[in-house]
Amino acid sequence: MTDTEIEPFDPSILHSDNLPALLQELNISLALTAFQANRIMLVRSDSSDIDVLFQEIPRPMGMAVTQDRLVLGSWAQVLDYRRHDELGAQIDERVDACFVPRGSLVTGRINIHDIAWGDEGLWLVNSAFSCLATLSPDYNFVPRWKPHFIGDLKPDDNCHLNGMAMRDGQPAFVTTFCRDDKPSAWRAFEGDGTLMSVADNRVIVDQLHLPHSPRWIDGWLYYCESGHGRVWRCREDGTERTLVAELPGYTRGLDHLGSLLFVGLSLPRTSRGAPPIPLLDRIDKATSGFWVIDLEKLSEVAWLTFSGDVQQIYDLVILHDMTFPHIVEWSNEKLEHCYRYPPLV
Repeated sequence: MTDTEIEPFDPSILHSDNLPALLQELNISLALTAFQANRIMLVRSDSSDIDVLFQEIPRPMGMAVTQDRLVLGSWAQVLDYRRHDELGAQIDERVDACFVPRGSLVTGRINIHDIAWGDEGLWLVNSAFSCLATLSPDYNFVPRWKPHFIGDLKPDDNCHLNGMAMRDGQPAFVTTFCRDDKPSAWRAFEGDGTLMSVADNRVIVDQLHLPHSPRWIDGWLYYCESGHGRVWRCREDGTERTLVAELPGYTRGLDHLGSLLFVGLSLPRTSRGAPPIPLLDRIDKATSGFWVIDLEKLSEVAWLTFSGDVQQIYDLVILHDMTFPHIVEWSNEKLEHCYRYPPLV
């Protein structure tokens, strides 16, 4: 291979035998982001097999999805896709939902992590500035909340604020890697992460190892303790803490449907400056992909692993009532004649 040649992307996957039927039965598919591979993946069921669509996007991170819209944070933008199913029929007869680019807002390199819809629009975790923010066309972002231990807003990623759980249309809980106000301070901490309440800045659970992905589900607060490959749940005051799953990978990205919890897994990063990962003391080999957990039995139901070039999963969301969705890349020439407009007034 010459210096100018690009090594081909390896999309290889493995999955449990029951996964295609499970997705068909639930009438869902999954979207996952892989920032290290610069890919968004749609995991779709094609009758008795699994089909994964890989689309290239610069450093995709958190996602927020409705029946008609998919929004995701990327390298320096928030990208907005809308349903345009008429185009899907031109791409593949199996496509039952098609998302096309509609717009973007340039945020700058603010290291977007979790994003979610609330009563006041889209909320996002601005990890670079250690705050929660909303969006406005007049600004790159609008800061709305910061942990009490953070002083002036600067793009220093002090505590690595990353996860956000919504409740009643507002951000309710967040995760951080530490409680320090020095640039990149979290890189020096091991097991000092927190799960916090937004309303009163109260620490609900501390001494966590690299926590992510808090989610409020049916009166329980679920979250990942990624460094140990675990998923926990507790009440909003931190009581009744229960281990939900201990999995063979760095847990990050949660969504649920009924009693099923879908958990993203990644390979631990061992780059210079990254905190040690105790998960590696428990398992010989980590995997990237996702696991499906039965919350009533606390048992494994199904799984998928990426055995090729996808190593880091950030987010995972369920696409409801879509078994074979498609997402159109921004450079697709079919967008030249893809229109959506209201009647002339």
